[in-house]
Amino acid sequence: MAKKQITLVGGLEQITGKPMDEEERSAVELWEKGKALQQLYGTFLWDIIIDTLRQFGEDAVENLMKIDPKNKEDVLAEHAVAYAANRIYVEFVNAITSAVQAAEHPPKILKTGAMQAYRQGPPDLQL
Repeated sequence: MAKKQITLVGGLEQITGKPMDEEERSAVELWEKGKALQQLYGTFLWDIIIDTLRQFGEDAVENLMKIDPKNKEDVLAEHAVAYAANRIYVEFVNAITSAVQAAEHPPKILKTGAMQAYRQGPPDLQL
């Protein structure tokens, strides 16, 4: 039988003895994602991912430029593709950057939970 994986949110709720509100939960999840993404952010692999994602938008713009302006429906359709590719790129980069920046400052609930865990000691030593 597989063990149930305890998430950071679940562990903090267990330590503090109370459920987190939505704001606390979101802050912890963003911090946790940011910590994981720090391993990738700024590496050669990250550069490849960003360049590949950017290339989709650039290719869509090149395709748009090849369409005769008289073909208004084709122009609009390809413009929509280029616009969407750009929006995805911008939102992706912003989401990753935001998570990485959030990882620099642990949420208050994380600090509170860590202090409580420290005071309580390891679970196997508790009576």
